[in-house]
Amino acid sequence: APPAQPGRSADEVATGIASGQELEKIPPKIIKTADIRYRVDDYKRTRAALDAILSAHQAYVASERENNDGYTLSNTLVIRVEAGRFDALVAALVQGAAYLHEKNISMRDVTEEFVDLAARLRSKRAVAAQYEEILRRAGTISDILAVERELRMVREEIESTEGRMRFISHQASFSTINLNIYQNLDRAP
Repeated sequence: APPAQPGRSADEVATGIASGQELEKIPPKIIKTADIRYRVDDYKRTRAALDAILSAHQAYVASERENNDGYTLSNTLVIRVEAGRFDALVAALVQGAAYLHEKNISMRDVTEEFVDLAARLRSKRAVAAQYEEILRRAGTISDILAVERELRMVREEIESTEGRMRFISHQASFSTINLNIYQNLDRAP
């Protein structure tokens, strides 16, 4: 999904959310995935055309697995593209099909998880601030060590939560297309 406010990074948005400023304004976080499988008449020509299509849609190949078993020449590609370009890229990709076997599109709404993480992050930051205040007032070495241990654990939880929020934002901002193309090979009798 596009950012709520253009020009702001996922970290800036997450920080604002976690501080309580934007908890109600979180844009939907939808993770889109497509599974497409089709036969082509000319694998080499189609593969070259795919590079041009991906470039035009500012997409990239995250992984690729080509296989030739003597009967079939196939390629399985995992393609990543900005969420806003997903539908146009799917439409462009299926145009190269001689025979479309499968086109499945799924969308997973992770907004609730993101909102939950944002609320937990805000709470953990408040706890960390309380520990920092207690640390300033601690009088003995044992008190200082005990508070620092608790503060370290809360900070690790904060880092973990921030990391999960960044991951969800990235997954929602880039969609995945699992594309399998193949060409049946002519074999001499």
